[in-house]
Amino acid sequence: MNFNIFNTLILSGVLQGLIFFFAVISNKKYKSKANSFLALTVLFLSISNLNYYAWDVGLMKEIPGLTFLHIPWALTLAPSFYLYVRHSVEGALSVSRKPKNPLALYIPFIFISLCIWGTRFYSFFLDKPEMIKNIFYFYLELVNLVAIVVSAIASFRLLNKFQAAKKKRPERFFIKLGWLRKMLVISCAIIICWVVLIILDMTTGIDNIALFYPLWLSLTLWIYWVGYTGIYEAKLAQERAEIRKELKTLRLPFEGKIFQKSGAKESEHFNQVIQLLENDHIYTNPSLGLQDISEQLNISPNYVSKIVNTQANMSFTDLVNRYRHKMIKEMLQDSHFSNYKIMAIALEAGFNSKSNFYKYFKSVEGVTPTEYRKNLQQ
Repeated sequence: MNFNIFNTLILSGVLQGLIFFFAVISNKKYKSKANSFLALTVLFLSISNLNYYAWDVGLMKEIPGLTFLHIPWALTLAPSFYLYVRHSVEGALSVSRKPKNPLALYIPFIFISLCIWGTRFYSFFLDKPEMIKNIFYFYLELVNLVAIVVSAIASFRLLNKFQAAKKKRPERFFIKLGWLRKMLVISCAIIICWVVLIILDMTTGIDNIALFYPLWLSLTLWIYWVGYTGIYEAKLAQERAEIRKELKTLRLPFEGKIFQKSGAKESEHFNQVIQLLENDHIYTNPSLGLQDISEQLNISPNYVSKIVNTQANMSFTDLVNRYRHKMIKEMLQDSHFSNYKIMAIALEAGFNSKSNFYKYFKSVEGVTPTEYRKNLQQ
């Protein structure tokens, strides 16, 4: 048996993936179509890595019957991940044409698996193991790569449509999918690595399974990242929906202060800006900009910037963040929101990234939001 640090790490990723799958499927709070397909993506990737692990350590030779479980599990990744993205953005794409039967996307996997089993029986009786190797190392890998590339392209298109819809109606969408775009870019890098390794393995005749360690270790990290980030973002989206319902029934004691200089025409326009912030709560729009204010007040963006600088002695961004900061503080001080994640509260107040929120909050309060909440509880 060939045990080493590399295949041990691969096995740890497999076990983590299996635990993740059962944890998501069995937990009611994660129950959704998107999370189910995310869990399936992690499961199939874990099983695929488990097959290669069995080859590497020699289990396939020790237990020949296991070879019949060595089918193209990687071919299930493309449809599973695509369906995860699809269901994640379905709120934005409600008017788009949806696939009639998503399970039809798994037909290539089922068909090729049946062909593999048939070929295995045939090669087993004729004692021609090279037949299977040739199938796996060329045609099958080619089909896997094509399926994954097509899935990545389709997923990119869905994400672009989602971003376009979110810009028009930011208040409708709770979930943030920017991490998915980064993940798809990294996946493309892994695919390139995969192609290079296959070409190297087939052209040099080295026939060393250790060549694929970088690929499998990358996929192990992929399991950790995609699984936990996907669930974390889904949890944030769920909490944001609940927070929004709470805010409809509660009236927080908002302490916004109106800056003004009496008698000036600029003051009139500035008061209109303040009214939009205090009464309409437009600061909760994470993409709020000078252009949005200028269109509502029918004045130029530069003029909006000028009157804010003159009347409030701060930039427009700082003014907006001040209102967001006040809203977050009031929610952190309210027992109704004590069980919600701080980041869910921050996103609902209008901050669009954790780094920007934490940096601003600490610059004002002198402590991080986590420390601030802990101090309140004490």
